Amino acid sequence: VDAHAHLADPRWTPSEIQDLMKEAFGQGLGFILQGGVGPQDWERQIELKKLYPKQVGLCFGLHPYFVSENEEEVCEIALDSLVQVLPQAMALGE
Repeated sequence: VDAHAHLADPRWTPSEIQDLMKEAFGQGLGFILQGGVGPQDWERQIELKKLYPKQVGLCFGLHPYFVSENEEEVCEIALDSLVQVLPQAMALGE
């Protein structure tokens, strides 16, 4: 189990993620828990879980970088969004 990954990071291309997942699972990794960063990241995580429903777990939260880079109002809106997606998550993080 990888208990803290960020495969939803937009710097990863879909083909890179596919190659990484194939290699990781081929090496014996069975499960990856994603770390949440912010609302856009949560959406990418949900899409990743659709591709790997038994191998990816969702963990949503607001990363300190997100909080420090956004106004309080944006963070409040993100927290309201978090309430909506949290039932899909295995964990609350960041």
